[in-house]
Amino acid sequence: INQIGRIDPSKGTFNSDFYLWFRYAGDDSVRDVDLNAATEKSPYNPKEPLLEQQNNGMHYSLYRVHGDFRTTYDFHDYPFDSQVLTIRLTNPRVSREQVIYAIDTFGLRLPRTDGGVSQLRPLSNWDFVQIRHEVDTLNSFSTRGQPGAFHAEYETQFSGFNTVIGIRRKTVVYL
Repeated sequence: INQIGRIDPSKGTFNSDFYLWFRYAGDDSVRDVDLNAATEKSPYNPKEPLLEQQNNGMHYSLYRVHGDFRTTYDFHDYPFDSQVLTIRLTNPRVSREQVIYAIDTFGLRLPRTDGGVSQLRPLSNWDFVQIRHEVDTLNSFSTRGQPGAFHAEYETQFSGFNTVIGIRRKTVVYL
């Protein structure tokens, strides 16, 4: 995460600028991911990497993503509230049996004693609490029209990845 900006609870969005990279063997379908982008045009295009390399059958692709993302805000404790901003990445075209998105502890230099927030530029009304990364799974129970699966227990799992940024409202402004 390079920057979080323009937190807009009225629209249920926030703005983020970050790097996304893939290291993989095999075809490029692992890069065909969806982000929880709020705008009509996705801030991520798998066909436009900043950097692309291949070494001994291992592919590396680097992207810079900058855009608005959807999230759900909870105002039960307003103005003493904390919020969670989530950047969600899923690939609903390739099953979990074919690809699993993992936390790059070496590339992200994890774990960090500061929770990863010291690198972020401060916001006027919010304090950053933590940044954490999570491997996720999206479950689908649809048969996708396959006649042989109509009367069977059918589930497909898709790999996902979340980056979760915890923020807390600066209450001094309201006091």
